Amino acid sequence: MNTLHVIPAPGLLIPMPDVPAGAGRHLPAEGAVVNDTAFWRRRLADGEVTLAPEAPPKTSKSKD
Repeated sequence: MNTLHVIPAPGLLIPMPDVPAGAGRHLPAEGAVVNDTAFWRRRLADGEVTLAPEAPPKTSKSKD
């Protein structure tokens, strides 16, 4: 299954549907990698979460 790295919009607590009730049930402020499901696509469409920016590609120093 495909995954998404999502971050909650500032000030919002977004429940994570695959996590049992209790501590850690909400999407952490730094975001998390989640399964690409209709639930998360709706959160994206509603502006409740955003996709995390991709990490910059690692570059290797070339010897010229």
